[in-house]
Amino acid sequence: MDATQIFWLIALVSTGVFVIQFVISIFFGDVDVDFDGDSSVDTDMSSIVSFKGLVHFGIGFGWAMVLAGEATAAALLTATVTGLVFVFVLWKLYVMAGRLQKETPTERPEALVGRHGTVYTNMGDGRYILQISHNGALRELDVISDSRCCDYKTGERLTVKSFKDNVYYVK
Repeated sequence: MDATQIFWLIALVSTGVFVIQFVISIFFGDVDVDFDGDSSVDTDMSSIVSFKGLVHFGIGFGWAMVLAGEATAAALLTATVTGLVFVFVLWKLYVMAGRLQKETPTERPEALVGRHGTVYTNMGDGRYILQISHNGALRELDVISDSRCCDYKTGERLTVKSFKDNVYYVK
């Protein structure tokens, strides 16, 4: 087997494995990447030097050598750089995919104290349902008025003043 056949073999096998991985990940599974709670990607050397990294290097290296036609020092250097670029692009795509995944951290109940909300419903007897931003979404929150002096109307903006015994209070 001469050098050209070896480069064709590297290019075709790597491309074939890539296509199989791609089809399997689309139809049967997800991308195997570790994400931290702060939505950053775990980018240690195992993320770069992996089977997928090897496949991407093989695609870049193999096809660059096939296009070069002969195994000169310049062609080998160019193919190696091309393979490394393919690996870098793979790693960069994982980093960008990690940024797309955003997990909203759970807020403690006390974190709502001081936030403003809008009265959604007056339930009577100083009890209200307040619409408030909680965990990155608009939520309904049961609150009790500290002072019974006022009767808040639907649409009024109130501030959560305290949280005691699992009950939110507004003034």
